[in-house]
Amino acid sequence: SAIPVIARILMDMDLFRTRVGMVIISAAVADDTIGWVVLAVVTGLVTGGVETASVVRTLLLTGGFIALAFTVGRPLVWMAMERSGRLRMPHAQISVMLVITLAMGAVTQAIGVHLVLGALVAAMLIGRYRRFDPGAVEGIREVGMGFLVPFFFAYTGIKVDLTTLRGSTLVFAGLAVLVACLSKVVGGGLGARVGGLPRWEALAVGFGLNARGAMELVIAAIGLSIGVLDDAGYAIIVMIAVLTTIMAGPTMKFCVDRAGPDARRRFSRGPRGDGAEPPTGSIPPGEPASRVESRPPEASSPS
Repeated sequence: SAIPVIARILMDMDLFRTRVGMVIISAAVADDTIGWVVLAVVTGLVTGGVETASVVRTLLLTGGFIALAFTVGRPLVWMAMERSGRLRMPHAQISVMLVITLAMGAVTQAIGVHLVLGALVAAMLIGRYRRFDPGAVEGIREVGMGFLVPFFFAYTGIKVDLTTLRGSTLVFAGLAVLVACLSKVVGGGLGARVGGLPRWEALAVGFGLNARGAMELVIAAIGLSIGVLDDAGYAIIVMIAVLTTIMAGPTMKFCVDRAGPDARRRFSRGPRGDGAEPPTGSIPPGEPASRVESRPPEASSPS
């Protein structure tokens, strides 16, 4: 997921719990969730054929899987997590997490969509369970951040051949970067503006949503593995991912600086803990506002 990337940028800029930051994170969650579903379905159609009956079957099975997962599947997952936590066995919850994730990935692969959808849904259900064994969470995070994530990025980088970007291909790559930026900046900015944000804050939301690099790398890797992308197309998508992520911080800072102090005003807990915003001028200069008690997205959770 690209959410940990933009969350890290927002935290470094001290914008995570501002109005701009919350809108960016909320939109990114919806964007990634829809994106994973679309990616899984499209991948399944490419590998299994695009006949009308096949398309209808895949869409119906995908909808049924998601509906069952969040109705019947949720209590079953929570029950498995609860019982594994009571076992006097080391690493029991880690084993259950992995079994659930792999099993749901196998189900989505079997119904004709990519296994990444099953893994995403499993992680969302597991992530809503709040009584984790701290050791299990840390174990998953250590394996993910210490091996799997670095391995994925290294593997992605090794397969990029920038020598394929020359002549007309290089021109096309430049246009692709431009279209990728405009579509996200204009789309996100207009949506934020329609939602009531001031002009510069809305533009900051658009530039924040431009940092969607991690998901684009996954799309590129899957596209290359199933033969949809050639080496040049793969290099273009990786270049888009890297450039849009690099430009997110400076462009957001430019917009927020012009939006004024309101853009950096944080959400605070009111007298009843209702999350009300403090009135303008209530935060002394240089004093941090109290923050909502919410956990920023971790790289180990796709949602």
